[in-house]
Amino acid sequence: MNDIAGAYVELKQVRGLGPTITSKILFAVRPEATIPWDAPIQGQFMLHRGKRNDYRSMLALSKREAALVIADAARCGVAHEQCIPAAIGSPVRTLVRRLDEYHWVTITRRHEVPSAQELKQWTGWASPQREGER
Repeated sequence: MNDIAGAYVELKQVRGLGPTITSKILFAVRPEATIPWDAPIQGQFMLHRGKRNDYRSMLALSKREAALVIADAARCGVAHEQCIPAAIGSPVRTLVRRLDEYHWVTITRRHEVPSAQELKQWTGWASPQREGER
């Protein structure tokens, strides 16, 4: 994590790039190990002060989030981290990419996560019962 955080600081200082584009460049190069962010995400995690360790803090927060997702997936019978994207129907996307998408939808775009009841209702719409199964 220190190497990635160091690369972030180095890239920003040497190239004079902003925090969002710097994080996205790192994500493009190492999508399994880095996470992009934008101004709303930085603000949500209170990492918008421009301090040297802000991106390292974001990586640590994301690592904790990933650990929670992995533990929850294990409780649901998905025992290995690499299996999570496949279990949710997106085998080519990394878990880090899914966290990025979650942050973008819930923080940047300000959409609320649907309740379990709403999700159950929606899945019912996606696979309606046949006439004889009612």
